[in-house]
Amino acid sequence: MKQYCTLIFHRTYVCLFVFFVLNIFNSSAYATTSIPLTINMSESVTVTGTPRIVTDIGGISRYANYASGTGTSALTFTCDTIAGDIDLDGITLSSPVDLNGGTIKDLNGNDATLTFTIPDTSNVRVNYPSLGMNFLTNRYTVNGTAYTTLPSFLTAVSGTFTRGSIGSYFDSSGVLQTAASGVLRFDHDPLTNAPKGLLIEESRRNFYISSETLPTATNGGPTLTSNIDVAPDGTMTADRVAAPVTSSGVYGTPASAPLTAGTQYTISTFVKYVSGNTRIRFGVPNSFTNNTGDWLTAFDFSNNTFSLTNANLSNVRFQDVGNGWIRLSVTATVPAGGTGGGPLIYAHSGATTFLAWGHQIEQGAFPTSYIRTTGVTVTRAADLLTIPAGAWFSTTEGTVSAQSGQPPNSTSLMRFAHISDGTINNRIILQKNTATGFRLLSIIGGVTVASPTRTSALSGSLIKTAGAYKLNDYGLSVDSSTASTATGAIPPLNTITIGSGTTDWINTTMTQFNYYPSRASNAQLQLLTQ
Repeated sequence: MKQYCTLIFHRTYVCLFVFFVLNIFNSSAYATTSIPLTINMSESVTVTGTPRIVTDIGGISRYANYASGTGTSALTFTCDTIAGDIDLDGITLSSPVDLNGGTIKDLNGNDATLTFTIPDTSNVRVNYPSLGMNFLTNRYTVNGTAYTTLPSFLTAVSGTFTRGSIGSYFDSSGVLQTAASGVLRFDHDPLTNAPKGLLIEESRRNFYISSETLPTATNGGPTLTSNIDVAPDGTMTADRVAAPVTSSGVYGTPASAPLTAGTQYTISTFVKYVSGNTRIRFGVPNSFTNNTGDWLTAFDFSNNTFSLTNANLSNVRFQDVGNGWIRLSVTATVPAGGTGGGPLIYAHSGATTFLAWGHQIEQGAFPTSYIRTTGVTVTRAADLLTIPAGAWFSTTEGTVSAQSGQPPNSTSLMRFAHISDGTINNRIILQKNTATGFRLLSIIGGVTVASPTRTSALSGSLIKTAGAYKLNDYGLSVDSSTASTATGAIPPLNTITIGSGTTDWINTTMTQFNYYPSRASNAQLQLLTQ
């Protein structure tokens, strides 16, 4: 959008146009690091020297210097930006034009009147991280140089990504895919196919030893037909259960490796309604509960609701993964004497037929991505994305901003950025550390030196955080909140780990990550999280 003001010269009328919105990372315009301003005049003028217009970018003074146009009626000024510049509510210009030792005259030799009405430049925004990663659009930058794939970007910055096992994710067609060991997982919404970003998860083990096979043990005479329909991964491996009466179904007792008493596990299964009554029961059998009865919840396919949930089950949830498939999951702690087993699935209010596939038992309070097993337990390794400091990094001050999906569980701890010297003794951590609490934790020699905190209701589809550090000047904002501040020294730093650390993986998708080699103002921290 063109923004303009009128500059009055003797007998010469001019307009100042702002043609360019600079956003090195988030905008569609990436090719330049300069903001051009064009002055259109009613007649030709001559320019000597380098006149300039004073600009303010996020509280930092910059100059739009005269670049070209003498002898014509159109003068071009350009404002160069540098890595670390950030102004998300629009740059501002100052009147008058600073001749800076030069001149601006009409062809009759009349000097210009240099004062002008300041135009509206609220849409001229600068967002120039020295390190930028957009996992939704696959655009990555380092000091203004852009890359269109994450592997090529990591090569350029000597970064590494590791995961020492296969891992699953939904592709852009909503099909569950398996990524080979060490291959990045760009997850998608299985319903809308919209990109969700880079999936980063902790290590988990599937204790269900044959995840695509229901056990032969049955209850109440259901008919089990194996490999009869298309599963969420597109293969003909889904099993059909025709349960003729209430409480008939399939038990998973023989299918689990031994579980540990006193330990919390999450049990999950993909199910799809076929016909008959729309309600099924889902949970864990007697072998899990030490013969205290099945722990179950009732799920209704007609409205995707739960009812009659056993008090020993927590985090009862479902995920609609498209094409009629629903992933059910519950969490429970194995009591003393319990040995495992599960899942348990059967009819609730009458005869029903449903499909089942992708069974998983994992230690933890929430389900993670599907882990395929074929006769033995399988462990998915953790995702680890690490970038060593380079010319884009500052050891004395900096700002990090991160956007991720919502946590998998309200109590989940999440590390969006972990900046350290390679040890746990010296580091800065941008993290969610309680159910609704966030902090920018700085540690030197194993001792906390600063820890500004914020709270967030975790509304919306994304969590947006931004933290900044400088000697005795720390700041933190979350989801548009006013920045919290703290004082403290700066630890030695040389490495950034994104979406994880020594603990507390985000266990969801990272959508964006930016690093700025300067301490953004508190106002800009708040704008970064809008």
